[in-house]
Amino acid sequence: MSKTGNQQYRNFSSNNNAPIYNPQAADALPGCICNRSPKRVLCPVCGYNIQGRVRQTCAWHPNVVHLMDLGACPNCKANCLREIEPHRKNRNTASQQQ
Repeated sequence: MSKTGNQQYRNFSSNNNAPIYNPQAADALPGCICNRSPKRVLCPVCGYNIQGRVRQTCAWHPNVVHLMDLGACPNCKANCLREIEPHRKNRNTASQQQ
């Protein structure tokens, strides 16, 4: 390789001042929504529901994109999804009926 070819790679620099997303540190930030737990996602238009999260922008990490978050309904493409708490069965009631 010629000397000029190597020089191009040496002059390339990265932005070391760019903030790096750290999931462990995100838990300590008040108002950070990056590590919220998955819930039931419901589409009020077609009734489709799935386990996951609705895509939201974090105030602390606006450039972080969680690829599995839903921005629109996979069934009808509506963008008015809602997160709902999953139903939990009461174990005490189930054991008393047996």
